[in-house]
Amino acid sequence: MKVRLIMDPAESPDGKKLVFSAMTHLYTMELPSGTPQRFTSGNAHEFQPAWSPDGKAIAYVTWSSEGGQLWKKSVSGGSPALLSKSLAVYSNPAWSPDGSKIVLLRGNAYDRENSTFDGGQTANADLVWIPRTVATPT
Repeated sequence: MKVRLIMDPAESPDGKKLVFSAMTHLYTMELPSGTPQRFTSGNAHEFQPAWSPDGKAIAYVTWSSEGGQLWKKSVSGGSPALLSKSLAVYSNPAWSPDGSKIVLLRGNAYDRENSTFDGGQTANADLVWIPRTVATPT
């Protein structure tokens, strides 16, 4: 299938790769003319990828009717790590310059579905940060 619309393209810090969302999944490709490869293997709807400053990981959000989550996955492989602790409508993830945190907007599904401002993604949203590591239960 030939995809004609990609969303949220982000170039790696070294300029050698691109990550983007297409048909609700994330893909990476070598620049300038590589073949897109699926970055994840799950069924979640994945959006808004963001490279870590060192280019070793990609943070992204998932969305569903119940809410969404913030995830991180190593570029070298492995399983995605869940970073957020609760369902919400997360959007616009951005890494801190030192790579220790991911800053993003956290809203709720009602505002997303019922707001006329910015598709509801930022209306009444909180600006939050989440550590780059998975929280260990105590």
